[in-house]
Amino acid sequence: MANILTCYYRPKPGGLCKRLFRAMRALLERGHTVHYLAIEPFPIDHPNSVFHRFPWPRRYCDTLLFWCFFFSLSPFCLLYLAIANRISHAFAFGSAYAFCLQPLRWVKGVRVTCFLRGDAVLNHKLGQRPAWIAGMEKIVEGVGIEGVHLVGVAAHLMSSVRKRHPRMTPEKSSILPNDIRNFSPRGDRGHNTPVHFAMVGMIEPRKNILYILEILKKFNGMQWHLSIYGEGPDADKLVSLVNEFGLHDRISFMGWRDPADIWPHIDLLLFPSLHEGMPNAVLEAIAGHVAVMASDIPAHREIFPPKQLFSLTDPAAWQRALEKVIDAPGSTLKQVRCQQARYAARLSFDWEEEVARLIVVDGAGGAAR
Repeated sequence: MANILTCYYRPKPGGLCKRLFRAMRALLERGHTVHYLAIEPFPIDHPNSVFHRFPWPRRYCDTLLFWCFFFSLSPFCLLYLAIANRISHAFAFGSAYAFCLQPLRWVKGVRVTCFLRGDAVLNHKLGQRPAWIAGMEKIVEGVGIEGVHLVGVAAHLMSSVRKRHPRMTPEKSSILPNDIRNFSPRGDRGHNTPVHFAMVGMIEPRKNILYILEILKKFNGMQWHLSIYGEGPDADKLVSLVNEFGLHDRISFMGWRDPADIWPHIDLLLFPSLHEGMPNAVLEAIAGHVAVMASDIPAHREIFPPKQLFSLTDPAAWQRALEKVIDAPGSTLKQVRCQQARYAARLSFDWEEEVARLIVVDGAGGAAR
């Protein structure tokens, strides 16, 4: 069995950590030992899951000083852990963490598998962060993908990152899409009265929540309710806007919730994102037989039929579609669910088996020296 090393600064809500923890559990269930470097332990209770604490106080881990310290020190910490624990394989969820694991490849010949989950450079730009931060992210990304087994969550994401670094050559490239768990194409459901919309994920500019609020404020005389699940930097701003629009009795901010507490109560997921890798919230909605309206971006074209995608330059099209749902929820929502079910079948597979194979079996050539 293999000794495997990974790192991520701390557990947090959201799709990336869900997938990271699923990958770790998949390895542990197959008898491997997983060491990880982080500020605090992950919610994984297994005797072969070994936590190594990064020396930094938890309450100050979202500052620029922390990230400078982390990317300066963690490569040395990880190399020491690799030597001390006879690490044979390493993997990272994100090119920045693959950057930190590169010394294992250079010094010990350990093969590093990097799972691309999203476009970090583009996310910085969409978040309107200073240009130098996006520039530094680009440098870290380029170093992180050099010589690794690069696994993209979607073809469009892999293409974007590779084009940005034409001189950086991964050892190998693969695609592993997110899966739809426990999907039954025969499932069906009714609808709520009033129709219950939801938006799920980080409350940040990339998710484009304000776009939907501007549309819904025109529906004040119609029967609908919107629940916004998640937290993030734009939360306070959006709460103020909801009050300003006079929609506080129609729009609820729910914070982070377990998926089981979300999907049974939702009729339609609204997902107008500016950019995604392959969104877990969308796949969870499909698995729960919840209809989805999504923006027409490359990530969503790999999941949905064209009729369920709407241009972000055409708010009138969104408005017409939402009016149709509110006026005739039964027939309209059922039609959407049937369309997406046909696309969902190809994303129903054993993701745990595939991720373990990519890290260990496909990485069998890398061995500690």
